[in-house]
Amino acid sequence: MRPLINVIATLVFVGQLIPFAFGALNQKAPECVWDSLYSYFVFVAYVCSLLIVPIFMFLYNTDFKFVRKKTLKAIVMVVVLLGAYVHLLQVVVSKDFLFTSCVLLIFDFYVMRMLLKN
Repeated sequence: MRPLINVIATLVFVGQLIPFAFGALNQKAPECVWDSLYSYFVFVAYVCSLLIVPIFMFLYNTDFKFVRKKTLKAIVMVVVLLGAYVHLLQVVVSKDFLFTSCVLLIFDFYVMRMLLKN
């Protein structure tokens, strides 16, 4: 089962590169400070949405005893929450890349469950 999930995770990672290119790299020029801050937030959130797959694959394929440190757990949780924001945005608002976003939401919930379980 692990090889199949690893293949799916790899395909989803490649599939998430397309929304990353469209969403994070093709932003309009900001007109005010708030637009600029939102542009930075969106870019960071899209980068976190790409980081979800390596984090998931690491937690799924190895024992995750290193995640017992609270600071590392908090950093990974922030990455997961920002990535989940992008995935929910893709499912609810833009309705693009539904399969990829739904699989990534499952990965998000798996990582959150593993982090909160410890």
